[in-house]
Order: sequence, then structure tokens, then C-alpha cells
Amino acid sequence: MHFCTVGLYQVYWFYENWKLILEREQSDASPFWRTSFMFIYCYALFEKVRSSAASLKMGHSISVQVLATGWILLSTLWILPDPYGLVALLSILFLIPVQQAANRVNESLVPGHDRNERFTAWNKVAVVVGGLLFILVVIGSFVLRA
Repeated sequence: MHFCTVGLYQVYWFYENWKLILEREQSDASPFWRTSFMFIYCYALFEKVRSSAASLKMGHSISVQVLATGWILLSTLWILPDPYGLVALLSILFLIPVQQAANRVNESLVPGHDRNERFTAWNKVAVVVGGLLFILVVIGSFVLRA
């Protein structure tokens, strides 16, 4: 979904993770605002996932500083001229360890929970339409440069 939405799926990812964490903590904080300022709050989100994993005696091999810094740096590279700005899409690599840790925490706290592993009809539409858009973006980044 990340590539088919040309990176916009990360916004949804941040929102959903903040929503779940804030619900679990019974916090009045807004997942909307935490997501709107995700460059500021990414470290806090990654740290909450890491500390949850650590409190459950799970391996906490994720370095929050490295992941947050790497994600911020790569995410901001979209400003580079074409086609180099496409490297920003690799920022997803820094979210994978966080998602894996979150999956382990969720499985421990709520065994058998819905892991959202199936594609809905909307996901399939996004893959087809977004996939075509992504291909056009990549082609346009290289062809229009010449």
C-alpha cells in the first residue's frame, strides 16, 4: 500500500498506531494532531512501541533514535529533484521494525486479534489505481528529466 499510495499510506499508518496507543492508555491526546506533526512525534510513537515490547519481556532490538532519525531524513528527501526524490519512498524501511514489534505486542496483549492481513475491496482499488499512478510517477521522473 505504501508504494501504491506514493507514500501517503504512512500518514494512515501513523494515525492508526497513535489511535490504538492512545486508546490503550486512555489518553485525551489527539491521534489526528500526533499524525499531523508526525515528524515531531515519530520518536514518541517508536518509543511507546519499544517500551511496550520491553515491558512484555520481548526483544527490543529496535533503536528508536536510529529508526526515527532515518525515517525523518529519508522522508524529507522528496524535495530532491527528479528522479532522486523517489528515494524518500524507502523511508518505509524504518517503519518495518516498529510494525513488527507492534505486531508482537498486539499478539501478546490481544491474542487472535485481527492483524489486517487481508486486502479489502478498497485496498484492491488502491493497488490497481495507485500502482498505475506509481508507475507513471517513476516513468515521469526519469523520462521528463531528459
